[in-house]
Amino acid sequence: MIFNKRFGRYTLVKKLAVGGMAEVFLGLKRGPDRFEKLIALKRLHEHLADDSEVVGMFYTEARLGGLFEHPNLVSVFDADVIDGHHTMVMEFVPGETVEELGKRLTEGGEKMPVGLALSIIAEAADGLHQAHTARDLDGTALRIVHRDVSPQNVLIAYDGAVRVFDFGVAVAASKGGGGQLAGKTAYMSPEQCRGKEIDARSDVFALGIVLHELLTGQSLFKRDNHIKSLRAITEDDVPAPSTLREGVGPEVDAIVLKALARNVDERYESAHALQLALVDHLVATNDLVVARDALGQLMTRLFAAEMSETSAVIEKILLAPEQSESTIDLSTFDLRAEAEKVSGIHTAAVDGGASPLAPALTNPGVPIGSIGPVDGPASAAMAEQLRRAKRSNRMMGVVAAVALIAAAAIFFLQPGGTGTGAPMVEDSPEIALVQVTLESDPPGARVTVDGEVRAETTPAHITVTEGVETTIELFVEGYLPYQQLLTPASADPGSARMFGELEVDVQSENAPIGEVRVVFNPPDASVYINGELAGTGSPVALDGLVLNQEHQLRLSREGYETLYFPVRLDSADPLEVQLDLAEALELGVINITSRPTGASIRINDEELGETPLEALELPANQTYTIEVRRSGHRRWRRAILLRPGAVEDIVAELQAEGVRAERVEPEPSSAGDDEAAAREEPAGGNAEPEPEPEPEPEPEEEEDRYQLLLE
Repeated sequence: MIFNKRFGRYTLVKKLAVGGMAEVFLGLKRGPDRFEKLIALKRLHEHLADDSEVVGMFYTEARLGGLFEHPNLVSVFDADVIDGHHTMVMEFVPGETVEELGKRLTEGGEKMPVGLALSIIAEAADGLHQAHTARDLDGTALRIVHRDVSPQNVLIAYDGAVRVFDFGVAVAASKGGGGQLAGKTAYMSPEQCRGKEIDARSDVFALGIVLHELLTGQSLFKRDNHIKSLRAITEDDVPAPSTLREGVGPEVDAIVLKALARNVDERYESAHALQLALVDHLVATNDLVVARDALGQLMTRLFAAEMSETSAVIEKILLAPEQSESTIDLSTFDLRAEAEKVSGIHTAAVDGGASPLAPALTNPGVPIGSIGPVDGPASAAMAEQLRRAKRSNRMMGVVAAVALIAAAAIFFLQPGGTGTGAPMVEDSPEIALVQVTLESDPPGARVTVDGEVRAETTPAHITVTEGVETTIELFVEGYLPYQQLLTPASADPGSARMFGELEVDVQSENAPIGEVRVVFNPPDASVYINGELAGTGSPVALDGLVLNQEHQLRLSREGYETLYFPVRLDSADPLEVQLDLAEALELGVINITSRPTGASIRINDEELGETPLEALELPANQTYTIEVRRSGHRRWRRAILLRPGAVEDIVAELQAEGVRAERVEPEPSSAGDDEAAAREEPAGGNAEPEPEPEPEPEPEEEEDRYQLLLE
């Protein structure tokens, strides 16, 4: 839908995207002397307007964007409350995200050219380095970290330009950046997954993920759920891109794997360093010069339809009438045809004064000069054409009609006319009628035709004049009016059919509502809708939700990850939603050594290498069974309950085979639980020989006994 709706000093043109926090519109700013500039308007959802934390994040993003002046970043021009909405005004860049580009390539069975993948990330790295080194207006270094670098937040313009955008969850590293998970799980850095403080190198790791996926066409760390994704980032081996795709050389492998180094000190020290490595390779392979043009050509080929649609939208809004206070759909308004109908007519801007041709515009029957009055069907047709010309050209001023009326006079002086301007009745064209089918969602809409209220309601059939442009409007209480212009022709059935999909007027007291039933686990969680507590305990019924509007559902419970879930109802039929919360990811650390060293380690039946094994991070509040084996020694086992933030130092004293273990009191765990640690059970420690010289072999079940330490 093309709106042409007034929004402060801007014009809302078309909705571009909707997210959990905000919606983005294409907008137009007009000024004196035909100044026109397309912009993007990011508008916070109304139900979040009173959430101080969300509003603060919104304006932080605007503030940071206002400091950006770089070809690889999207700039913010302004931020304010416009018509009651928290809004930021941004640079409009027609294009698609890297995610959409990847999908389009996959759909066509193509792979991203290696040089273009490197070029995209090099430009994105240049933009991120600018953000990382940005300073406030007073010169203070901000040390910004994006925290949400992903294919969804890197934009490729149709001309091949690359922009990083959406700094909505960005933080200043100087103020810390740890403790809170933010961004998309599959694109976090290891230090971000662990809740540690982060710096610009965290964004470098995320760029490395995007580059790996661009090269291979496969997800790198995305798993079935976010916990598995986090563990994959912190534990799984990273395959070199060349093992997944032919044509990727060892130099590219080295760049990607360095960007993806888990140890931050082994990673590129900055986004600028990553950019230089990529540019050096592109120069060496002669890909740097052609990359920008080649990327633009690729975008033009893959997104020709989207580019055409964007151009059509811009053309319509530039030819549109003056702004409206309400939503008017210009999608099907053939404004170019309107302009062509009055081509050749002199137009002049009139500043407030009355036009000398005003009588002719309001009453085409008024004579001008030697042209006599025009009567009959021709008069009505001319009046209609003039009325429509005036409406479609308001933005340029009052339409002068001298040429049109003169043309009409010439027509009537041709053979078949009276010579005085009076048409011959027998040569008057017959008026042909066409039946138009009207439908709407919802049905039952009232109908007006050229401002005349009809008795019919949709679905309906109405009769209009063939070949004459007709304005049809549909009205349903609680919905925004829907308007469309038709020029019906009997030879074109599509031109005689109209379907109006009306949008809910969320400001109306009569807006249609629906209901959502939320079933969730754990059952004692709390449900919030649009920031307000709706209930605790599964299930919770949410009624009175306005249709066709996004509502933010939040499910939370202590010890679990908060879940945000957008809900949009298309009908009044009750909707049931089933949600499960994932346990909050809190970590503990286990260090495992053995005497003697070089023993194999299994935790919960999973092989993890040999001793010593240090700084193994695992999700807390879980019990882990640790098993240590070494040839010629008895198996050693222990189970521990890992607490959040705890550091467990496990020492496995391995007993040589044939020697019985001495019963000893185990050392207390790192958490200091003396009572649990004092339990006496065989665990394999310092040995005390039995009296008999040759002890009998212990039964198998004795080997399987282990000490359980519970903090």
